[in-house]
Amino acid sequence: MPSYFPGVEDRFEKLKIPDKFRARLIHKYLSAKSRSLCARLDPRIREDYAKMKEAIFKEYGLSAKSFLEKFNQVKKGASDTYVLYSSKLEGEIKKNYDDLVALLISDRIKSELPEHCLKYVLSIESATAESPQSSLA
Repeated sequence: MPSYFPGVEDRFEKLKIPDKFRARLIHKYLSAKSRSLCARLDPRIREDYAKMKEAIFKEYGLSAKSFLEKFNQVKKGASDTYVLYSSKLEGEIKKNYDDLVALLISDRIKSELPEHCLKYVLSIESATAESPQSSLA
């Protein structure tokens, strides 16, 4: 899924599809689970491509943190060239610069927090990650 959306977005850009039509156009190409999720979303979220995509990523647990974990788990195979290994690593990161920057800043801030503050922040993150999609109707 992380590699699907950038390809679709590239097509949208090449075809100059206005933002207001993107969510409707992509809907029929989503998986049944994603379409079901979208049907339960608030209409304002369902009609906004970026918000709809974010809701789908949340539903599948595809957060910046999960991408970082996957990125850190990629290993170079014995028969892999370094070019192939580089491609594997690139494929694991979400193609969203803002999310990547936010994740790096968040991790850096957490490394400086006092232990009691860090425990609190981590407990909030954990509770947020486990709670159901708050935007669902």
